[in-house]
Amino acid sequence: KATVSVLNWTDRTEKSLLVDDAVSPGSSVFDHDALDPVPLRQRTWTAWTYTAMWLGITVQPSSFVFGAALLASGLDVGGCALALTFGNLLLLGPLCLNGVPGAKYGIPYPIALRAVFGRSGAVIPVLVRALVGIGWAAFNLYLGGDALYKFIANVAPEACASAPTVLPYLNALQLGCYLAFLAAHVAAAVIGQRRLKAHLASAAVVQTLGAVALAAWAFATTPMRDVLETASALEGNATTTKAQRTLAGMTATCGGWSTLVLNIADLSRFAQSEREFLRGQLVAFPLLNITMPLLGILVFAAAKHAYPDAITASDWTLTALFRLWPWPAALVGTAVYVLSIFTTNCTANLLSAANDIGSVVPRCGFRRGFVTALLVATCICPWETFRSANGFVNVFLVGIGMFTGGILGAMLSHYYVTAKGTFDVPLLYAPSQTGGVVWAALLAVFSGTVLTLPGYVLATFYGVGWESVWVVLYTLSWPLSTVVAFGLHALSTTGRYHAQTPAGDAAA
Repeated sequence: KATVSVLNWTDRTEKSLLVDDAVSPGSSVFDHDALDPVPLRQRTWTAWTYTAMWLGITVQPSSFVFGAALLASGLDVGGCALALTFGNLLLLGPLCLNGVPGAKYGIPYPIALRAVFGRSGAVIPVLVRALVGIGWAAFNLYLGGDALYKFIANVAPEACASAPTVLPYLNALQLGCYLAFLAAHVAAAVIGQRRLKAHLASAAVVQTLGAVALAAWAFATTPMRDVLETASALEGNATTTKAQRTLAGMTATCGGWSTLVLNIADLSRFAQSEREFLRGQLVAFPLLNITMPLLGILVFAAAKHAYPDAITASDWTLTALFRLWPWPAALVGTAVYVLSIFTTNCTANLLSAANDIGSVVPRCGFRRGFVTALLVATCICPWETFRSANGFVNVFLVGIGMFTGGILGAMLSHYYVTAKGTFDVPLLYAPSQTGGVVWAALLAVFSGTVLTLPGYVLATFYGVGWESVWVVLYTLSWPLSTVVAFGLHALSTTGRYHAQTPAGDAAA
């Protein structure tokens, strides 16, 4: 093996020579360009770049929906603020720590997984990320279709009232709106990945302006002195204590961003340095992810203040406004809302899910992976799964943490405890390393997940509350599974890490 430092990688020929001296200068041993380490000359992102990134990700209507969902799930405004604050501060440390390998070596998330789980074992966490992305895609498909339906209810209420029911919780017109929004996503798959990213980049400006306009409407509609009183009328029914609901809200906050915490290397790999990456997260991430959902609560309260008899806790998606506003304003609002949801869904959820599916089944390709993700998302029946704020917050978001927390714990333990902050990057790409499973890592993830799974089943399917210790463990799914997986992985691999190969530690 060549001994040149991986930090000197500048092009594909040099990288190939680093992996194996016998590789000819024109050949490549890498999976495809998207998985290559980022050359130093292309690592240009500064702290300001990451701040702008978080602005684009968070300043949009879907961030408002999350805040409204917390309120409708049973929390009051103070509880929402506490849940958002503690949840985002709890996420900040793992986010920064898990982004360091990407900033240091320029490698993406799927390659970092090989060091932890082995080349074959990495398939499992990749599929978990794909399934979580599909879950988010299903939720956004539901939001977009519902927004279209609410606008039709504004201009043609008779058509909505007379539409026959065709599926549980879905009439024919609602199904038509959902399928129309789904068809737009299929068209996006036909366009292709590169052209899609280029077309949707400009939409980020529109969705940011839409979010700002929505917040401005809320401030103009509801005097601040009336916000707490109005918001109290939107709190969903709850049978648990405020402390219990706040903990659940905190875990839901963690679950909502836990996938990005896992794959943050996909973004940190472009940083000028580890310091620039860390500076870009320390303020922007918690500040924006606390502020935007709180503004969503303000918008929800403003809607209740403006339409006291028409808005209830069940309107937490905020799409009811498109049924109540004057139709010109509703048309603009619906267009911005739908475009925002479409942009987020394609760029943040379906693109990653399609690439994950393609990495596991290479013959599938981007377009087939994209359409496969859409079909699976539809099979989830999002119009039923996400019809209540409780289902979105306490089942979906808290449930995500069962799986993502364990993977994160194993990744952090491997890099900081087992490997002591180093990766043998060329070996992660070596063509001879075609298999291997690090069973100790998978067992650690499984242990963190299985500890919270009984509570999920009891709470979701049998309505069991906090009197069961299993439900308490489930409510803390993300932090608990992270800690358990971290500890078990550290105990089972420390002192046994003999080679940083994707296959060499298969027996560990």
